[in-house]
Amino acid sequence: MSANVKAGDTVEKGQVIGNLGKTVSIEATDGAHLHFEVIVDGQQINPLDYITIE
Repeated sequence: MSANVKAGDTVEKGQVIGNLGKTVSIEATDGAHLHFEVIVDGQQINPLDYITIE
């Protein structure tokens, strides 16, 4: 796995933010997926407050 962005970067819709490699065996049945979080002023917040799903 590799990241194409770093903390504090602004990303655009459709921008590649990382690449997946082999996943840990406990998550292998889920297929390829991404975990991410949004932190504002040191607090985890609901990312849906910042993104829309089409």
